[in-house]
Amino acid sequence: MPLKIVMLIFIAFIIFLGIYLLNHRTKIFIIFNAKSNPKLQGTMTLVAYALFVVAAFGLLFLFLLPKGFNYITLFLAVIIIFYFTLMLTKYNQE
Repeated sequence: MPLKIVMLIFIAFIIFLGIYLLNHRTKIFIIFNAKSNPKLQGTMTLVAYALFVVAAFGLLFLFLLPKGFNYITLFLAVIIIFYFTLMLTKYNQE
């Protein structure tokens, strides 16, 4: 039971992060002006939708499959967020 609660909080965080990225595509995001950088807008959109997909699969894994499948949700979310972080450092250098 505690695992389900922790995973629900994590999935809610993933959804919140996806919504936040979608809402800030045309605003200033941290130190970047996403409105003037179409590549950053595209990356933010891609990452947001990928996080939504991971969250959806995470909910399916949480309620329908054994506990071990929750690691897939954690791993995919971390990889996607890591990719976004790497892309932000790329845009910082441009």
